[in-house]
Amino acid sequence: MPEIQLNGKTIATQTGTNEPVLKNNGVMESGFSIPSGVTFPAGHVIQAKMAGLNSIPGTTSTSDYSFNYTDNSGPFITPLYNTSEIYFMFFTGIMTDVDNDSQGGNNGRATFEYKIGTDSWPTVNPNTFANIYVPGRGGNANMLTYTTSLTPNTLQSIYVRVGIKKEEGGRVIQMSADWGPNRVIMFEIAA
Repeated sequence: MPEIQLNGKTIATQTGTNEPVLKNNGVMESGFSIPSGVTFPAGHVIQAKMAGLNSIPGTTSTSDYSFNYTDNSGPFITPLYNTSEIYFMFFTGIMTDVDNDSQGGNNGRATFEYKIGTDSWPTVNPNTFANIYVPGRGGNANMLTYTTSLTPNTLQSIYVRVGIKKEEGGRVIQMSADWGPNRVIMFEIAA
């Protein structure tokens, strides 16, 4: 079996007419990149990205969502392969303010949206992952988490944002780092 060595360390071997096998007893140099066209095994994490989410000031609106981004300054991931699945994990500090008074229910709603490409949010029809009920009865609610995935079939950037509004009641709903980490973690997974 032929092999290639450097200073007594085997870096590659070959058996018969089989493809050469690189050995894993070396150290990769900084700046090494995987060439295009590499096939990753299904389920392999191709890239991971964590980004902060801007806070959303308090609102009492029950008709319109207040969003943390209206332009392309928000978190995004750009797939390296158009067959990948993208996983999203949102960790948000969304709080509905409640006191023991006669105001009744003070529940809210959170929406998690995405768009593909660099067109601004107002000019696209954003896709909604989910609209989630944010309970507020009996105490303040915070640290809302949400996870989802999609297979976008694109190499364009995928932007995400969060919106909040009141479901009912006159007290405030807000998204603040005082109530949770306000982060999104995005993974590109090989199909």
